[in-house]
Amino acid sequence: MNSARSASMTSELANGFLNKLSYRDQKIVTTQPDRGLSGGLSGGLKSLLEIIARYPGMQAKDLPNFLENRPLKTVEKQIKQLIDKELIERYGSKKTGGYFVVEPNLAE
Repeated sequence: MNSARSASMTSELANGFLNKLSYRDQKIVTTQPDRGLSGGLSGGLKSLLEIIARYPGMQAKDLPNFLENRPLKTVEKQIKQLIDKELIERYGSKKTGGYFVVEPNLAE
């Protein structure tokens, strides 16, 4: 017998016919939607995304102050991950620009 559990059930219908039902346990795999504010993100990425959402336009050099003094290099790597996932974007110049949460496009 297969490693998956299986079972059968037999029932008699009102018209006198027998109905045999059988099923097998199957692994159900769910996936996170491609776009979501924080679906599927680690705790560190979620907290960074929440800070950027709360303070739009924040620069990378200022973010560690809001993130329990997380190293700037770590914050920069996490920013890149959020940009790659298209959850945030950078607007403005290198000197005065900052990061903003991308609004999900519900028309997709």
